[in-house]
This record gives sequence, C-alpha cells and structure tokens, in this order.
Amino acid sequence: SFQDPDKVSDGLSYIWNEDYKWQRIATIIGRDEKIARTTLKLITARRNSIVHEADMDPTTHSKLPITRAESNGVASFLLDVGNAVCQLVK
Repeated sequence: SFQDPDKVSDGLSYIWNEDYKWQRIATIIGRDEKIARTTLKLITARRNSIVHEADMDPTTHSKLPITRAESNGVASFLLDVGNAVCQLVK
C-alpha cells in the first residue's frame, strides 16, 4: 500500500513532520522531485504488471523483457530512496 509517492508521504507523516517530503528525498538522491516521483510510479506500474498481469504484452501476448541493467537501476533507486528516508527521519 506504500508504493505510490503520495502514499509514501502519507505513511511518513506518522514519523516525520515535513511538508515537502519528496523535495527533501529527491535532493538527497540527487534527482528532481518530479522525476523521483515519476520513477517510483513507473516502478510501481511495472511491479503491478508483473504481479497482476504476468508481465505480458497485451498485443503480442508475450512476456515483456527486463534486463539486468533495468533490475539493477530499480534496486539502486529504491535503495537510494530508502537510505534518504532513513537519513532524513532519524
């Protein structure tokens, strides 16, 4: 339930009294706030496709490809966001 950037902000509100959470997170990870939020939304959409639609292309009915570089990029982004949140909330 804490996959969408707005839901992440809502969840963080329980432990972090900051009005501009994604702006602060984005600064720590060296990205623009809009790009950071959009990146998380795209990761969530792909995750949902994998889980709920078997990651199939609706037109060709074949599995959508995913590269090691894409997987590493997603893992790196999520680790960066998590580390930024830990740094900012402590």
